[in-house]
Amino acid sequence: MAKILFHTIAPSAIPTKLQDENKIVLIHGFTQNAKTLTPFARLLAKLTNRPLHLVDLPGHNSQNPPNLNLREIAEMLGDTFGSAVFIGYSLGGRIAYHIAIHRPEAAAGLIAIGANPGLIDSSALQSRRESDEKLALSLSQITNEAELRKFLMKWLSAPIFGGIHPDQAQIGSRLVNEPIKLAQSLKSTGLAEQSYLLEELASLKVPFAYLYGQNDAKFGQIGHLMKERLRDNLDLIEVASSGHYLLGERPYECAIAISQFLTVSNI
Repeated sequence: MAKILFHTIAPSAIPTKLQDENKIVLIHGFTQNAKTLTPFARLLAKLTNRPLHLVDLPGHNSQNPPNLNLREIAEMLGDTFGSAVFIGYSLGGRIAYHIAIHRPEAAAGLIAIGANPGLIDSSALQSRRESDEKLALSLSQITNEAELRKFLMKWLSAPIFGGIHPDQAQIGSRLVNEPIKLAQSLKSTGLAEQSYLLEELASLKVPFAYLYGQNDAKFGQIGHLMKERLRDNLDLIEVASSGHYLLGERPYECAIAISQFLTVSNI
């Protein structure tokens, strides 16, 4: 399996912790890329005094091939980084789940941010598949940057994002993605293509945290469902005054919460 492209953010000109700590890998969400999460990565690197590695997922920015599934991407990340703490937002969190489940030797820790463990109801799965197919079709018909910007503005205006400001959503960094590759990525990694993972997540033996925004009712409910099943095996963390994209809305609060979790968990 080919390895994945990544960028490294150092905490300072001369990092003090490079060799003795578990690597930290930050995995972005759908329509994002490494550049989108760079401001947050710089903040977290400074707070933890550790370097952060940011990836471009297949189908995003220049990373190919665009049609790998969740398991295949997890294998790529495991091959690339070996043992690491994987932090994933939304799609990135779902990929992190697959790393922890299928490459447990690579997962020194797992932090999922607004990430769905899967759908169990067949009608919900079918509805989501149809929704993703429509979204992929819309993406495949985009021919220029202006159309991609319009698509992103409409997509990010969905209620789940809680009226996030375009600057917080970092629209500009998302425009480097190619719409046709995003469409291919969605077809391969959409939620409807994912198995229901809750029971497998319940068997994990690694430090595991789940972050969600206070105003994100859907993923707050998912987080509490996971906490009910995993009990002491999951740290459930609510980030105040934020919606689904809490890394953009409340980056400092997210970085503090993650830094504290890493310290307490000794990872």
